[in-house]
Amino acid sequence: MPPPLTAEQLRQLELQKQEYDLALTSIREGNYPLAIKELNIFIERHPDYSGPYVNLGILYHRMSRLDEAEKALLKAVALKPKSAVAQNRLGMVYRERGRFNEALAAYKSAIAADEEYADAYLNLGILYDLYLFEGEKALQHYIRYQFLTSNDDAQVSMWIAELTQRLKTPAATIGPNR
Repeated sequence: MPPPLTAEQLRQLELQKQEYDLALTSIREGNYPLAIKELNIFIERHPDYSGPYVNLGILYHRMSRLDEAEKALLKAVALKPKSAVAQNRLGMVYRERGRFNEALAAYKSAIAADEEYADAYLNLGILYDLYLFEGEKALQHYIRYQFLTSNDDAQVSMWIAELTQRLKTPAATIGPNR
């Protein structure tokens, strides 16, 4: 068991929390430029935390600054390879850049890191469905997503219904005349 923290160590942790909370408040308020500035200041002082890099990557991704998003997310993954959030978001960046094999690997890494992380199943389903044209695999991942989120996504329910219909092969198309 590690020794208890000193009063100075506790004070430093509280200051770190306050610094990080500033950035999170800016994110919640939608002030992405200020949040990016605050996150970069935090990262400069505390470069070994993965969370700020994840948040920076998410912000850059939301702003369509994909090079910067990828760089931040790769740093997050280097610091914490089993971060399902970082791996999933990195997969989204790869998918948007047309790097489907890398997206596939990132989504699978996210699921390996946390088998209950629903967003990775959703994004893997989208990748299989719309980009890799593997409907059965897409369907499996959409269904897993719905299970993990208690079936509350109407859009995904519609995709499941459409895929189920698409995957049905009418008997008339199976005979020797086809």
